[in-house]
Amino acid sequence: DRTVFQSSIDELIYLKKQLIKEVVESIYYTVTARSVKYRSETKWFVEDQPGDSVSPAACEMLQTLAFGLDSARKRINPESFQDVWRNLAVKIHDFILDEIVVNNKFCLAGGKQLEFDVRRGFFPIFGEFTSKPQSYFTQLLDVLTLLTSPPGTVKLSLALLKDTCEEGAANILADLSIKHLNKERAIRVLKARIDVPQI
Repeated sequence: DRTVFQSSIDELIYLKKQLIKEVVESIYYTVTARSVKYRSETKWFVEDQPGDSVSPAACEMLQTLAFGLDSARKRINPESFQDVWRNLAVKIHDFILDEIVVNNKFCLAGGKQLEFDVRRGFFPIFGEFTSKPQSYFTQLLDVLTLLTSPPGTVKLSLALLKDTCEEGAANILADLSIKHLNKERAIRVLKARIDVPQI
């Protein structure tokens, strides 16, 4: 009976999706549990960031992420693992934006430190599974561009964005090579820069 057969297939597909979701959530929550110091104790607004090494507070979190993915790769078939790391990359991307960028203030050095952590910490981990890990962090890369732009550029951009429509804002952001942020989010990021007078 084709109906019974199809029902069995649908059930297997559902179980596979649930398994992938559970693996992703397990790794994600373990990683975020190891991120408390990185989220709350890193002083992104202090000028004397090292900038040439990954933040010590990020190391345990990164090790947990790498271990979790390696463990999953050994236990899950290759096709399902592709879904695991891709879904996890999306969640890590959103986590950095929502829990680190939104909840902190940054000076130029702090922005550069976060950029270093992302490019030298997170990207190499996902780079084990794709040649372009950055393609899963598009909004974050735009945010890092704003957090590492010179203060003069940031001040001017903030003033222009506040006094323009969405279409004008898109042109201003395009000039900064920002492709994945809207006006509201870009302004919010620019306002996180403490080395720029708020206007």
